[in-house]
Amino acid sequence: MPANRNKLYITIIVICLLATGLVLYFGFFKSSGGNGPIPESHPVSTDVTTTPDTTITTGSLDVVNLGAPAVFPQDTTFDWKLVDSDAFQTLKPLPPLSQGPLGRDNPFTNP
Repeated sequence: MPANRNKLYITIIVICLLATGLVLYFGFFKSSGGNGPIPESHPVSTDVTTTPDTTITTGSLDVVNLGAPAVFPQDTTFDWKLVDSDAFQTLKPLPPLSQGPLGRDNPFTNP
């Protein structure tokens, strides 16, 4: 029975090595047609204009400007009403932390 199991393990290892070789061959050594240089029929301009519909026009290419994510506030000013509120005024400072001994002398021994 161990001989059959060894043959199975060797077969699995050979299949994995072949699959790895194929991935490396097609991923690194075989050239793909989509990664070539930009054709000259699409020139890229350096002047950028923004239109009100949040589309950035750069020469003949259009890029959509998505703006800031929704989690960022639109207004960047601080609302001072928070500091003047009664709930904020009733807050008290935390007491200082105790300055006792930290840890054990030898943390690898059982207590």
